[in-house]
Amino acid sequence: MVVRAQYEERIGGILLKTRPEYARTFIDNWRRTGKPQVFLVYDRRPILQRGDLVFVYVINEDRLGFYARFVGSEWVRGFKKVEDDETRIRERERIWNLYGDGQLHTTDKREFDDFWERQDGVRSLVIMEDLVEIKKNIRWKDLMRILHTNFPRGVGYLYITDVEANRILELVQDP
Repeated sequence: MVVRAQYEERIGGILLKTRPEYARTFIDNWRRTGKPQVFLVYDRRPILQRGDLVFVYVINEDRLGFYARFVGSEWVRGFKKVEDDETRIRERERIWNLYGDGQLHTTDKREFDDFWERQDGVRSLVIMEDLVEIKKNIRWKDLMRILHTNFPRGVGYLYITDVEANRILELVQDP
């Protein structure tokens, strides 16, 4: 016998977190190039549908920085605990050569390399487009009222339902 929840909701997106300078670079890159932006994640690639929402929370500033449309994701062979040095470095170079021209959190190769190595390597990419900067000051406590959860430390993203995504959009667009 299969037991189902009373209300099953479709996953409608994810909530990511990033540093202020990276959020600014993504927004500036999008405005300058119009190319999809590539967010490096230390977790498995999210399973979303094209067009689902990606909300990006800016840590250290306690605010929601921007949202975007999900384009796709890619598994990356860069995790230190699994891959040998040669494979990890080759994968790092592949990602830089594909996306380093205005699609990553930095346009500086040394900063990219340092970022890649700093936390045991990257495990997946989240590719997003149609970035919209959020001017309204939406704090974590505002998001908590919708999500009813803490953003666990060490977790790269948090799945959100369609209902939650729409409620966050309403919050963003509410004057």
